[in-house]
Order: sequence, then C-alpha cells, then structure tokens
Amino acid sequence: MIGKERVTRSIEWKNPNSLVVEWGISARTWLKYREALEPIARRMPNDFYQYAGPTDYDKMPPGFGQDEYYEDPWGCLWHCRAAGMQGIIERHPLASWDAFGVNCRIPGKPRIWYLLIRADLRTSLNHG
Repeated sequence: MIGKERVTRSIEWKNPNSLVVEWGISARTWLKYREALEPIARRMPNDFYQYAGPTDYDKMPPGFGQDEYYEDPWGCLWHCRAAGMQGIIERHPLASWDAFGVNCRIPGKPRIWYLLIRADLRTSLNHG
C-alpha cells in the first residue's frame, strides 16, 4: 500500500495496513549535522512525500533565519532569535476579542483541513 492510499484509508476509517507516518528533521539539526543526516532521511518512510534531499543546508524556511521576522498566513508576526529554530510570536491579530472579525484573517482552506473535518464528521455520524 502506498502512502497516499494509506492516508486516504486512515481518514476514511477503511483499515490501512499500518499507521500513517510523517517525519521531519528540524532546520537547526540540518544546519549542525548536514550530510551525516542524509542516509537516515533517505531510509525513513514517509506517507506524505518522498525525501529528495536539501538543496542548500544554509537556506532556512521563512521565519527560521537568525533575527528574522516572519508574518504567517494568519497574521501572526514571528521572531526567530536563533538560526534554524522556530521563533516566538511577537504580535498576534487577536490581541483582544474586539479584534475578532476585524483583524482576523483566515487563510485559504488547505485540503487537509477538509479531509480532517470530513473524517471528524464521519466519526461523529458513525460512532457518536
């Protein structure tokens, strides 16, 4: 059974052959160990994507660079103090409930949200 089928069967409660697996290595760990992680990363199973290897060990995802600020799709401003580490939220759009609906922006609905909501509804209908 391939990963896509395993994920779909898990969401739809149709007896996948094993647990769904997604793993990752932090950007900070890639910075430190670099090529030494390649053999580990290549042999680890992943049901969402096939590991292809980093193209640039020093390139950080948005918001992971030393002293970098990054605004996420929800409007939260993140500050990364150490390269490769996820930052902390410096500003969020809902400082008070009065801001709800004014400063609150909900990003486009990713497909996984739809699948999780669908799975939750099925669970409620079939088991609740």
